[in-house]
Amino acid sequence: YTSGSTGRPKGVTVPHRALAHLLAAHRAGFVADAGGGPLNVALTASLSFDTSLEGLLLLADGHPLHLVDETTRMDPAALVEYVVRHRIDFLDLTPSYLRQLLPAGLLDDPRHRPRVLMLGGEAVTPRLWRELAARPGTAAYNYYGPTECTVDALACRIDDGDRPLIGRPLPNVRAYVLDGRLQPVPPGVSGELHLAGEQVARGYAGRPGLTAARFTADPYGPPGTRMYRTGDLARWTADGRLEYLGRADDQVKVRGHRIEPGEVEAALLDLPEVAEAAVLAVPDAHGHHRLAAYLVFADGAARPAAELRAALRRVLPDHLVPSSFTVLDALPLSTSGKLDRRALPAPEVDGREGEFVAPRTPEEEVLAAVWAEVLGVPRVGVTDNFFELGGDSILSIQAVSRARAAGLRIGSQDVFRHQTVADLAAAALATEAQAPVERPRAEGPAPLTPVQEWFFAAHGPLRHFTMSMLLDLPYGLDEAALDRALTALVAAHPALRTRF
Repeated sequence: YTSGSTGRPKGVTVPHRALAHLLAAHRAGFVADAGGGPLNVALTASLSFDTSLEGLLLLADGHPLHLVDETTRMDPAALVEYVVRHRIDFLDLTPSYLRQLLPAGLLDDPRHRPRVLMLGGEAVTPRLWRELAARPGTAAYNYYGPTECTVDALACRIDDGDRPLIGRPLPNVRAYVLDGRLQPVPPGVSGELHLAGEQVARGYAGRPGLTAARFTADPYGPPGTRMYRTGDLARWTADGRLEYLGRADDQVKVRGHRIEPGEVEAALLDLPEVAEAAVLAVPDAHGHHRLAAYLVFADGAARPAAELRAALRRVLPDHLVPSSFTVLDALPLSTSGKLDRRALPAPEVDGREGEFVAPRTPEEEVLAAVWAEVLGVPRVGVTDNFFELGGDSILSIQAVSRARAAGLRIGSQDVFRHQTVADLAAAALATEAQAPVERPRAEGPAPLTPVQEWFFAAHGPLRHFTMSMLLDLPYGLDEAALDRALTALVAAHPALRTRF
């Protein structure tokens, strides 16, 4: 399901045949380039995000799949350690998420680094493109594709040049760049990208009108075939690859989510106090796009931003709730009477509600400075809410990383539990004050555990029972140190020394 401009989700009907073609394309593409596998794959995306399908397809093709828990996923250092410890070969990431993992050492750890990175969900910046191209030890690929063409339609290996490209169509996929009359445009000329071939979906479930508008007859393919109008602008390069140029309509990508601002505007206009509304995706001080709302109130009396956010969260998911709300007397119009989006002022990024309260402790000063830098606001008080100032899950990762570098012991989940500077500073102090707990040593007889009860009931007494696991040990291992470590582990845990 993808979002719709009216607020109604659109169900995309994808046949199993299309998934089989995508699996075959991956097998002949990056899997073959990586030696044919098997690859250790880590699934770091929510199952509600269509890119999570990559992990399930690779699992179906025989590759081990690791399901990464939310706490690890939200902590760059913990995820990098997971990648190293489990020797993960393949990661599917959005560029925004990858930019959080690179400073944590994803591609620099001498013990292990992933062999394949798949990027998608949003455009790759030229700076990130150049950085990945300079990393010969890891093959990075830029993938493009809407849900309506089974997640992936185009691919490009990031290996040269300084201009991001989305590459060439996958096997059994056709790409056309057409003008308004559905005529092909020459290389170097912008046009709307259309996709055709075996991966095109059947259409939208229960939406025949919308299906007819977006899935049209393919005048350049075999008789009876269709193509999908992506709404994206692109152009061919001289060597036959595609360059992504942005949306042809108002649809935008924010933090990897495909968003139609009209859906957010419709939710705002459903509020009785809102007379007019406009929503834009605007870059912040760090170049990240955020949703900014511009409002005209019916009675002229502005409502607190917190009240508006609470009302929107009752009908919209969090990624569709704007980061800022700017109140205007009237929305600017063009000479034709339409909304002049270019005339809208810069958004009011300071989402503070109530009186400013300055930091009072060293911990609060550190957190306030970190939040101000990460959120791009002039100052942060101890009662200010991280998310009401424009924070989100990706920015919380940055804030936690910088706070840890300054000596505070907090995690990303702490930002969600303690959303003000004062509460988070108190939580950091409480964590610091916790002394290691000395666990009592369990000795002597003990009852069987449930799994032991089941084992003996099912299999009876056995002379011996052995379980084994093959481990890939690093080169130059100190075997004596490993022996001492295992002996100490068994000595510390009586459960490992039990006999029946």
